[in-house]
Amino acid sequence: MASTFESRRRGMCATLVGVLLAAFVSGPAGAVSQPSSPPRPSQVAEWAAVRSAYGLSADPAAVAALAGSASDVGSAAWGIPATAGELVSLGLEDRSAFVSAAQERLIPYVRTLTTLGGVWVDQMTGGDIVVQLTQSDASTVNTIMALAPAGRHAVRVQVVQHTEAQLLDALRGLSRSWEARYGAIHLVGAAIDEEANGLSVEIGSGSGTDLSALSHDLSATAGVGVSVREVVAGGDATCTSRDSCYSPMKAGNKVRDGSTSGANWCTQGFLVVKNGTSDVEFLTAGHCAWDGVGNTWYHQAYGYLGAEDGTAYGEDGYDVMKVQFPDAQKSALIYGVSGSQQLTASRSPIQNEGVCFSGAKTNAIVCGTVTAATATRVSQTCGCNVWGGDTNLAPIPGDSGSPLYARVYITGGTPYWLNTPIGIVDHENGYFALVSAAEWVLNVTAYR
Repeated sequence: MASTFESRRRGMCATLVGVLLAAFVSGPAGAVSQPSSPPRPSQVAEWAAVRSAYGLSADPAAVAALAGSASDVGSAAWGIPATAGELVSLGLEDRSAFVSAAQERLIPYVRTLTTLGGVWVDQMTGGDIVVQLTQSDASTVNTIMALAPAGRHAVRVQVVQHTEAQLLDALRGLSRSWEARYGAIHLVGAAIDEEANGLSVEIGSGSGTDLSALSHDLSATAGVGVSVREVVAGGDATCTSRDSCYSPMKAGNKVRDGSTSGANWCTQGFLVVKNGTSDVEFLTAGHCAWDGVGNTWYHQAYGYLGAEDGTAYGEDGYDVMKVQFPDAQKSALIYGVSGSQQLTASRSPIQNEGVCFSGAKTNAIVCGTVTAATATRVSQTCGCNVWGGDTNLAPIPGDSGSPLYARVYITGGTPYWLNTPIGIVDHENGYFALVSAAEWVLNVTAYR
């Protein structure tokens, strides 16, 4: 396992959500127009990582030149520069449909296996699903294959050393002991790397740390392989026209604390229903209330929305809270999605699957993949460890609370986008809180 650990890191950058090619040619656009000003360096780096994951040219200068050019048809749909020929060669139309179908029977079954080591999407081979087991018996493998969705993609079974439960224990131990063991090194976040059947750690750049030595020490302590990389640390993504959209309100709108002109603002996430009631509320990042003047939330055009009604934010918690919401403004719509759309029940992500977010500050729908389905990070706002997942997306301050979702373009009859709630964006490095965890902790269910 140790010899292949780093090579398997390639999948951690895998991105480009699978959407039907028809959506790029004649279907509804999935993103609002990108600004005409030169892209920020972090945005170019994100695009390069996206393209590199599929073996496409990733030279930053070439990628920046492609973005917004006459050859770029990818940006208009989901904010990633790509040519029409590249989209055809990737066959994106089948990938999201295959993952979506796998969520119906295959994924729920493998989640019940005590021998499960991980499940992830191999985007480098065109979208196959890989199920990892610590023990592979014929009966279990036969059941997995029987539950595999039909289509040109495959389901593969691999034997690995560690179960998901063991990886989670190792991740918890690493997170909780970091300050005592490595306090001088800025921990940005850590995650389960299911593809590598180990852990990945991100630390702030510029520390002068010997990454190889740190990786070796962490691996010895955790008892599983741990890769380490430096990143620009970033921070919580707290503090345009998403200020004017209502009747109904949409996930992705800008919401402000204290007044309709409040300077402390975030993004409205998915709506939820308080269990046992008909009361509708909305989710946003928990840290958005940390520096608030009153933690009462407004929309600039509509007015008063409501006050915080519960939070999961804090040490060993989740960076998400629920806020009261006017029932008359409820909808299952996401800002920036053109044409018809429907929302499904929420679910947990799997590594490397395609996801998108609609951010109030970015003012676009941008897509990438889940680089880790289970992750912990240090929230700079409270200085506490919070749990969720990670992506290769690059939200910016103001995008906190953004709805993160998987999507499939459904054809036949009247075409529509089928969107599945996955997370609530809460960090500039792409981390997010899980909607499924928020439902459990806050006693709510995603509205649809």
